[in-house]
Amino acid sequence: MGGGCANMAHWVILEGIDGAGKSTLVHWLSERFKSIVPAVWKVSETCNYDVSRDQLSTKLVRRACVDKDLFRSSVLFSAARILLPASYPFHDNFDDEVLIFRDRCFLSTVAYQMEFIAKQLAELRGSDTLDTIRWVLFEYAKRSDMAWHDPALVIVLQVDPEVSYARQSAYSSDSFLPPNADVVRFLSDVSENYFSVVRDFGDYLPDWTFAFVNANCTLSELCSDVERIVFDWLDDRQFKYSKSGGEG
Repeated sequence: MGGGCANMAHWVILEGIDGAGKSTLVHWLSERFKSIVPAVWKVSETCNYDVSRDQLSTKLVRRACVDKDLFRSSVLFSAARILLPASYPFHDNFDDEVLIFRDRCFLSTVAYQMEFIAKQLAELRGSDTLDTIRWVLFEYAKRSDMAWHDPALVIVLQVDPEVSYARQSAYSSDSFLPPNADVVRFLSDVSENYFSVVRDFGDYLPDWTFAFVNANCTLSELCSDVERIVFDWLDDRQFKYSKSGGEG
């Protein structure tokens, strides 16, 4: 067993473009670690689960996502994240060795809106303002996410846009349509934005650890790779857990 870090929740956040496998991994990891860590929780975004007590916010976010209105969904996601902490069953009640798995955080807003809002504003104001807009967007999104995560392990799932699009199509009524070139191109650009967000803003999140994982593999391979990263991170932080549950 490790030495333990008293009175501190440890966050493992799964990030990446749509269809990367975040929700699946959050569920799998929370179930996997229940036999290893004394207290495990999972938190998912409002569009996937009714985690917010504010049902109007939940409905508005889902509608914006269905409409593919990126600007409106960005604002509503930020509003939902402000309300989200009050819905946590563990709110203000962190015990020793609490491990929390979360599907997305404000980094997704930054990565997606860098492609949408930032570039559009830069075209209007001049490309030399793009860096300033990106910084303002980062600060806005970070402050909107009131559920602060320190320390946090952020695992960015890298998946080819074509694979991402195919996975999303498989769960929709348009599953037999050919890939939409515009959507694939957009997802490709957003995927690159995750790199630039970590590169340019990672130093402003000093208690966060970032890891990039190839998510084009099979689910079993992906689970194994991510599990190993989580175990290594817990060991580095001297997080106390029981290995009686066995490591995969």
